[in-house]
Amino acid sequence: MAKEFDAGDQIEWGGRADPTRGKIKRKLTAHYKIKNYDVPATADDPWYLIETDRTGAEAAHKPDSLRKVGD
Repeated sequence: MAKEFDAGDQIEWGGRADPTRGKIKRKLTAHYKIKNYDVPATADDPWYLIETDRTGAEAAHKPDSLRKVGD
């Protein structure tokens, strides 16, 4: 079962020594474009749209690559 997150959840991804942190904006269940990158999200394979803490930029990641901060 894939991990589930809610809008507003604080999450991190990347290496545990120096992770990138951000906040979940929403769950993506359809194609989405961030700058020149096509996010291939579907209802069966959702991704999460994240606002990074450091720069405020948008990022999209699969749920298995994310960890909830504090868990």
